[in-house]
Amino acid sequence: MKNLLAAIMIGLVIFCANASAQSSRAGDEKAIEALMWQMGQTWETGDMAGLANLLTDNAVHVSPFGEVTTGREEVRRLMQWVRDVALAKDKIKMTIAQYALNFAGADNAIVTFKVVSEITGQPKPQEDLLTVSVQRVSKQWKIAHFQGVAVSEPPIKRS
Repeated sequence: MKNLLAAIMIGLVIFCANASAQSSRAGDEKAIEALMWQMGQTWETGDMAGLANLLTDNAVHVSPFGEVTTGREEVRRLMQWVRDVALAKDKIKMTIAQYALNFAGADNAIVTFKVVSEITGQPKPQEDLLTVSVQRVSKQWKIAHFQGVAVSEPPIKRS
């Protein structure tokens, strides 16, 4: 009888721990999705100070040209330049498609998604594939690394 009671108690503990972990994971998934939404909103509106608040202190950005920028303030400055100079007169409306989230531990995850941007002055929407590494910092999810590439047809079709 003691063994049966012990087995039931162990089973309950495992069940409760598993349910708690699943609940926590669902909360993390929602928090990370909200973070990606905030990232898009700051980019659309040109709020690079807001974008910087979403980054870790040592955030890394890799541009489509292979340029690496490290540090929250340096990334903010680069993104501000892109919005103020390269895209100065453009209004951007983004849509997220093909979203995938993969956890790489309790406090790290990788998000991959396609962004379709309608930019004033461009004849057709621009598609980019983004990879974003996020990490939990003081109970809050932050962007640690991100890079994007333009989606286009390969120059040579593979057979």
